Amino acid sequence: MRNLLNNPALIYGALAWCFAQGLKVLLCYVRERRVDLRLMTAAGGMPSSHSALVSAMAVAIAFREGLDSPLFALAAGVAGVVMYDAASIRRAAGHRNGDRRRSRQLRRPRHRGRGVGARS
Repeated sequence: MRNLLNNPALIYGALAWCFAQGLKVLLCYVRERRVDLRLMTAAGGMPSSHSALVSAMAVAIAFREGLDSPLFALAAGVAGVVMYDAASIRRAAGHRNGDRRRSRQLRRPRHRGRGVGARS
């Protein structure tokens, strides 16, 4: 257990994950002027804590094992897949939100003629 807690890749990965999750809380406060601590454990949104975790772990492995090690190649490959997947999910969610917005606009009744309070 002691070796596990002294593993730099795990430590830096966990710190990056915590930083990304904390940044979500800070960004929510800046945008909405409220603190939502539920974001510390929520998945999704930006910044991607999953991407931060695997990137930090890959960098820690690169520093310790070297860029030419098979372990770094594995870590970089996993990080690439996670980041590609995160970007694909965000792109799909963005398209879906755009579809919802367009759908709502199509359902809104359009008033012809004068609006409420128009002068004659």
